[in-house]
Amino acid sequence: MILMRALPSLLLVQGMAAFLVPSCPITCLAKVSPVSRQSPLGLLRAEMVEEKEAISALKGWDGFPGSSRIVCAPQQSDAAVMSTFFKEVMSCPSDGKADTLLVSPNCKSSGNSEAMKRMAEYFKECCPWSDTTLLEGAPHASFTFTSKKTEKTAEGKSETLSEQEVMGKVLDWFTSFLIGMDDEEEYVEVGRALLSVKRYAVSQARTPEALKETFWAEVSTLAEAGDGNTLIVAPDLEMEAAPFDDLVQQRMATPLNEWAGSALDLRVSKYHPSAGTAPAPWPIIQIYAYDPPPAKQEGDELDEVGFDAEIDWGSRPAGNLKSGGGKGKDADRK
Repeated sequence: MILMRALPSLLLVQGMAAFLVPSCPITCLAKVSPVSRQSPLGLLRAEMVEEKEAISALKGWDGFPGSSRIVCAPQQSDAAVMSTFFKEVMSCPSDGKADTLLVSPNCKSSGNSEAMKRMAEYFKECCPWSDTTLLEGAPHASFTFTSKKTEKTAEGKSETLSEQEVMGKVLDWFTSFLIGMDDEEEYVEVGRALLSVKRYAVSQARTPEALKETFWAEVSTLAEAGDGNTLIVAPDLEMEAAPFDDLVQQRMATPLNEWAGSALDLRVSKYHPSAGTAPAPWPIIQIYAYDPPPAKQEGDELDEVGFDAEIDWGSRPAGNLKSGGGKGKDADRK
């Protein structure tokens, strides 16, 4: 069985590597200009509020907290706002702490007070020390919170290894991981999800906040552009398997599935150096669009269905990663 899997597993991972491109740096997300086409979130360019306009309206508001530094997240997805929060909450411009105001005039939940309160509660649960508050009555959806400066630490693995070296080791591990699987259905499911990976992010995260920044930035890319699915690798994150699993499940996967996914049916897989019989080289998170394989007929065996057929069914063009109408390339097959 291992020999039968070796070649397709190797070809699968090599095929995935051919399409992988690095993700946009996190720091550029808050500066991306609104697009002129209609996004998967359904907002038109004419409806977008520009950053300068949003900040000006806040400064002219009677309730404006004048001592706060202002940060704007102009994107349409809630995930972009969440990524910006986790970046800024750990980015104090001076020593100590600073009051920060985050305005998000265009996000999906901006006109829904209950949804914005839910987001504020999520921020408070993740960073209790931040004293995050939703500004009631503000001209645009806004939060105030306390930022603190991230302490400098020693050089990490992500700074001593190139992204290509990191991803080379990750892809080699996935090949071995697939070959060693005992469960046929899991083998096909994991293989199909890996086949549609088009992006990766080698994160320098050393804290849960920094990892959540990277995670929500990648979700934002999927929500606003429908750009394939993503692998996040965190070589510098020193966290045991159990806390890592809890972090990913409770603070990432659960809110993503329940309210922060912009109607996309996204799934999350996680791998850790201390988990399972084939430990990953570093903590890895995969975010991918759920695309179930065709149901097997009673009595079918894997060899009769064909590995290539089941894997190929999971290939989904990037343009189809949107709510409701997205279908795989074989959707019309009967």
